[in-house]
Amino acid sequence: MDNNEEKILQDTPLTEEDTSIEAADRGPEPAADTAGPETEEPSAVEGPEDSNAAAEPETEEPSAAEEPEEENSAAEAGSEPEAENSAAEVEPEPEEPAAAGHEPEDAAPVDGPAEKAEETVSAPAGETGSAGRSFSGMLDDADSAASAGPAEDAPGQEDGEQNKPRKKHRIWIPILLILLLIGAAAGGYMYGVFYFRDRFIYNTKINGVVCGRLTPAETAERIGFRMEKYQMEITFRDNQKQTIKAAQIDYKFAPGDSIEKLLTKQDPYKWPLGIFQPVEYNVEEKTEYNHERATKLIEGFDQMKEENMVKPENAYMVLKDEGFSIVPEVEGNAVNTKPVTAAILAALDEDAASVNVEEIEGAYKEPSIRADNKELNEETDKLNGYIGADITYIVPEGDEEMRLNAKTLQTWLSVDEDGHYYKDEEVWADHIWNYVDQIAINVNTVADTRSFPATGIGTISVGGGDYGYSVNKSAERELLAQQLEDCETVTREPEYFTREYGPGNDGLSDSYIEVDISRQHVWIYRDGSCVLDTDCVTGMLSGTRATPTGIYQILYKATDVDLKGQQLADGKYSYVSHVNYWMPFYNSCGFHDASWRSNFGGSIYINNGSHGCVNLPSWVAADFYSCVEEGMPVIIYYS
Repeated sequence: MDNNEEKILQDTPLTEEDTSIEAADRGPEPAADTAGPETEEPSAVEGPEDSNAAAEPETEEPSAAEEPEEENSAAEAGSEPEAENSAAEVEPEPEEPAAAGHEPEDAAPVDGPAEKAEETVSAPAGETGSAGRSFSGMLDDADSAASAGPAEDAPGQEDGEQNKPRKKHRIWIPILLILLLIGAAAGGYMYGVFYFRDRFIYNTKINGVVCGRLTPAETAERIGFRMEKYQMEITFRDNQKQTIKAAQIDYKFAPGDSIEKLLTKQDPYKWPLGIFQPVEYNVEEKTEYNHERATKLIEGFDQMKEENMVKPENAYMVLKDEGFSIVPEVEGNAVNTKPVTAAILAALDEDAASVNVEEIEGAYKEPSIRADNKELNEETDKLNGYIGADITYIVPEGDEEMRLNAKTLQTWLSVDEDGHYYKDEEVWADHIWNYVDQIAINVNTVADTRSFPATGIGTISVGGGDYGYSVNKSAERELLAQQLEDCETVTREPEYFTREYGPGNDGLSDSYIEVDISRQHVWIYRDGSCVLDTDCVTGMLSGTRATPTGIYQILYKATDVDLKGQQLADGKYSYVSHVNYWMPFYNSCGFHDASWRSNFGGSIYINNGSHGCVNLPSWVAADFYSCVEEGMPVIIYYS
């Protein structure tokens, strides 16, 4: 290096990097003035001596490419005031905080060469050039100096000047950390391989139970813990319930070697995959329990004890007022203990949660005849067919209603020694006969004594005759038997021979014919009013020709009739009389015109009366005929 180049380098301000590199090139210097094991780095205000020492180290010759820049730098450093101003404008690097004991960077600078050196060192590399030296070249020099051995920091150097040589060492710190992590990971992995040789890897489930990091024994215990909560609910008839709990019968999990076999399928070298890939297994959950204790527990249930059982009853037919009906069977709750016990034990073998005893075949003692029994229903229907009719009779006013239905008909049935009902045809017919007789007794009013207001006399009582209700028993029995056979429901009148003309007036109604033999007079009443009256001639009192007294009714009406007397031996009649109007009321007695008579009323009837008829004047007969109706009551009496 010639003198000019050395001059330029000496005049050029040094950057932080340059200072650090020069310090490294010098190697260790004696630092007798350092105090204690830890020396503090001198601040920028510690004096000119340290500043000069930092500026004196030799530098390598810059390359030719760098010389112009160094010359410019030397020119810029020609005047001391300008260098001071430049150093004053440079701020400290934010990454390099001041070491402990340094003065703040904004402290007042000390005059002299030391101040200029400190300002030069503090300037950023971007703002101060290096005299013909590249940064990479200087860094190489620093590495060479570091390889020669550690050099203590020169007095007066900044923190940044001390730390810069160690940046290369910091490159190895991440590498060492990575190597340590790899080693730790490898160690952890191998530990996991060893650890999971007899344990299930992470995220392993067996039968839904999390078993990661558990041994087979621990896994069996955990699955078995669920078994300890096992219980079976047993439902008997009528919703009666019993419960068997695991503790009562020593119920527990018995996996055998099934879990150990699962562990053999596991590859411990793949244990890290378990963190991300859950694995699920299923094994048969075999259980075991104390069979003897379970049997005694079941047999001790209240429902299994004879004294608590209700025995079944068969369905049967019962007779009520409305007819025959079926009383359903009684199921009871009598248990057949053997099949029930066996079924419950079998359910325990299957780990069943519940048992419905009703579903066990042969669990209960059953009735032999149920309500749906075919024969029972057919018999019930047949008997109800006998008594199924319902006949209501319309009876005269004031009489009680007559109704023939199941309530009465069931009493007409016969009963055998076993209590079974059946229909005996002969007995049945007798009941019909008697019932119709009873209808006649209740309904018939023929010949009853009745009260009525006699004309001109007042209320009198008249009995006898054939007027009133009269049941035709023969016709009624025939009709009734058929309706019973057909199970008819009907409301009707009995079959009558005769019936009353209408209600009111003690059954005589307000329309009737009144005949007073004593007064030899006839009155016709219609709706309570007399519409016609006339004298008459009744039967002669002697012999059998007298007109009968009592209450009768017009049997029919006819015109142009020959009335004949008793037929004689020669075939002729004792008399033959032609009449224009004929209205009979009893046998051969009736009302008719008597053209052969000119006088009526008085006492003619006593010695010259009719053969029993009521003779009417010819001039009245036509009107009389028109006022009379069939069935109209005829009241004949002596006053």
